[in-house]
Amino acid sequence: MRNLQIKNIWQDIKKQILEDRSVLVLNGLVLLLFLGMTVYVKMAGTYYGSDYYARVNFIKLLFAEPFRKDIPYLALFTHFSEILWCISLTICLFSFTLLKRIRHSHKGDPFILFSAIALTIFLLDDIFRLTLTLDLLVGIPKVIMYSLYGLGLVSYIVAFWRRILSTPYILLLAGFSLFIISGMADLLPIKGEGTPVILEDGSKILGLVNIILYFWDVCEKEVMRSRNLSNE
Repeated sequence: MRNLQIKNIWQDIKKQILEDRSVLVLNGLVLLLFLGMTVYVKMAGTYYGSDYYARVNFIKLLFAEPFRKDIPYLALFTHFSEILWCISLTICLFSFTLLKRIRHSHKGDPFILFSAIALTIFLLDDIFRLTLTLDLLVGIPKVIMYSLYGLGLVSYIVAFWRRILSTPYILLLAGFSLFIISGMADLLPIKGEGTPVILEDGSKILGLVNIILYFWDVCEKEVMRSRNLSNE
């Protein structure tokens, strides 16, 4: 009896995995990443003994937690803004996937898809400080990166302006405007200590709140509309 239960559980597990191959793909990619790190360290110990501890320390730094016990609130609002980016991105990605299933379509909703792509780019820039890194290490001025982002947003609006006008676009407009203020505060030599920080990071957080509210409303209405149409 016990062997039968174990066999049934095993069969159920295999069925769940085979039903969604993305589970295997994503887990496989993560395992390959960790395997590559292991080989990277072991190769140093085998052929380049002097590099072993340097490589181990490098791996440790990759997983290091950005926390200081003497300043536990360090970068609190920076991390908060990253969470807000993730919330808006999750709303779009989940809704895009859900709409594909409701509509039985492989194309999905291009407006929500490109919104998710744009949010992903901004999220990566915020987490990894891409604009700052390119400025300091490569010499690409911040103004060029901000101009590229601005051009991307203009292209996004031009491509989907009809769709945007059918939504509560005041929230999207408020979010974009606050992002512009944040970027200008980063570029301009504003006097003072607290004022530049509030203008740059405070306006970004407020902009993200409006972006979340916008996509929450848009995605919820689109999912409900598609669901009602599929039930007719």
